[in-house]
Amino acid sequence: MEASIYVMRGDNDVSIFPATLEEIQEEFASCAKSIEKKIAEKREEIAKLEGALDTTNQLVSGELQKKLQTPVFKEFTQAEFNQKLLDRERASLTAETL
Repeated sequence: MEASIYVMRGDNDVSIFPATLEEIQEEFASCAKSIEKKIAEKREEIAKLEGALDTTNQLVSGELQKKLQTPVFKEFTQAEFNQKLLDRERASLTAETL
């Protein structure tokens, strides 16, 4: 086994890398963007988990059950109801022709 010792000299810290300063800056900028993207993904994951925790706590306390049992009614005039039926039929016919 043979070892060689090299002494690198210079007042620029980048002089020890076989790359230009611009290449190193690009690489580190790319790493920073990747880390920022991962942080954003984790924040989204945390937000989803917090929402799931809130829903679970509402289930445990019975609060969500009250919300689920409360019916919601919306009144329509006969003309509005007929129009909704026509729109629904048109949508189903359009979907069938595709």
